[in-house]
Amino acid sequence: MQKGGLAIVLFNQELRVHDNQLLAECLSLGQPVLPIFCFEDSRFSLVPKGEPYRIWNASNCSAIRLKFYLEAVEELQESLRQINLDLLVSQKSWREVLTEVLTSGDEECTVLFREDF
Repeated sequence: MQKGGLAIVLFNQELRVHDNQLLAECLSLGQPVLPIFCFEDSRFSLVPKGEPYRIWNASNCSAIRLKFYLEAVEELQESLRQINLDLLVSQKSWREVLTEVLTSGDEECTVLFREDF
């Protein structure tokens, strides 16, 4: 990765700061970093599927799993604040959020994510 511009780090399942290699690489280069997490409808929408309500997605995410994600994202937000970064949390799709970010400024952007994203 080159120095300069904005580095966008997409958080998906690995919601820790202390051992996040992508985040560490960005921070070591001294460039501005924008961390993003999206609660996409396709993964986290609450839809009725009998009693009780369940969270629908391809892996049958439960309400308990959604609660886990909510708490983990809250912890991630706090961890990032401790290193002076603000987590962008959205209910839009990754594609929508990235399109908005990438078209909102003139600076070059580098988008980082894990291969199993």
